Amino acid sequence: MKYQRKTVLELQDYAKRREWNITVTREMAQKRRYYLNGAELAEGDFYRANMYNANLQGANLRGAALEAAFMHSAVLREADLRDASLQLANLIEANLYRAKLDGANLRGAVLHKADMRGAVLANALLRGADLRYANAGGADFSDAELNVATLFGAKLQGANFKHAALRSAILDETDMKGANLHGANLLFASLRDADLRSVDFSAAYLRGANLCRAKLDGCVVNWSSHELIGELLRQAAGDNAQRRAAAGLVLVSQDWCWDKFMSLEFPEKEWALDTLRAKVREGDNAPSFLKTA
Repeated sequence: MKYQRKTVLELQDYAKRREWNITVTREMAQKRRYYLNGAELAEGDFYRANMYNANLQGANLRGAALEAAFMHSAVLREADLRDASLQLANLIEANLYRAKLDGANLRGAVLHKADMRGAVLANALLRGADLRYANAGGADFSDAELNVATLFGAKLQGANFKHAALRSAILDETDMKGANLHGANLLFASLRDADLRSVDFSAAYLRGANLCRAKLDGCVVNWSSHELIGELLRQAAGDNAQRRAAAGLVLVSQDWCWDKFMSLEFPEKEWALDTLRAKVREGDNAPSFLKTA
């Protein structure tokens, strides 16, 4: 069944007619707190619906049309939003803890300070979405598109971004400790001052990515990335001009492979190799010459 531009109060009336166990008191209405937890609203049409502060915990909104819906502070904890359309939706400070958003369209949605811990957004479309200061620790963004999305200051510890598209995404000052970025596309992404300790960068595409001052201790290195290797060397170089020059050589020589570097003689070459040997981890496909002292 389709619902044409329903407000939350109209949804409450519908809920009553369906004999759901929902009680709306005057006090609740004054507080604009509406309860639709567990409601069956799959494939409903809620375009621009006012769902401010609504309780939709565990609700079934699979395939629902929620474009431009006002869901500020809404509780969608463990709700089913798979394949839902949430383009331009306002989800500021919404509770999406462990919500199912597989395949959902969140293009341009605002998720500022949203609680997305443990949410599943596999194959979701989040192009241009605003996730500033969101808490998405442990969330699954595998195969999701987050191109040009803003995740400034977000908490993303242990999040799964395997094969996700993050081209030109803003990830400055994020906490991504232990996140999985295997095979992710981070072309021209910005990760300045991000906490990337123990992050898995294997097979990630980092061309043009900005890793300035990022914390990289214990990360799994993609040994084909000039940006990642160059930043590891720059941080280790400190204020030593020759060592910083070696780091810069790696960064700017995008057309050179390992064989070319090994054939050259330049100041601090051995320092650079020793520094990188300390970053090698078992099974990370590091060049053979880095695996031996």
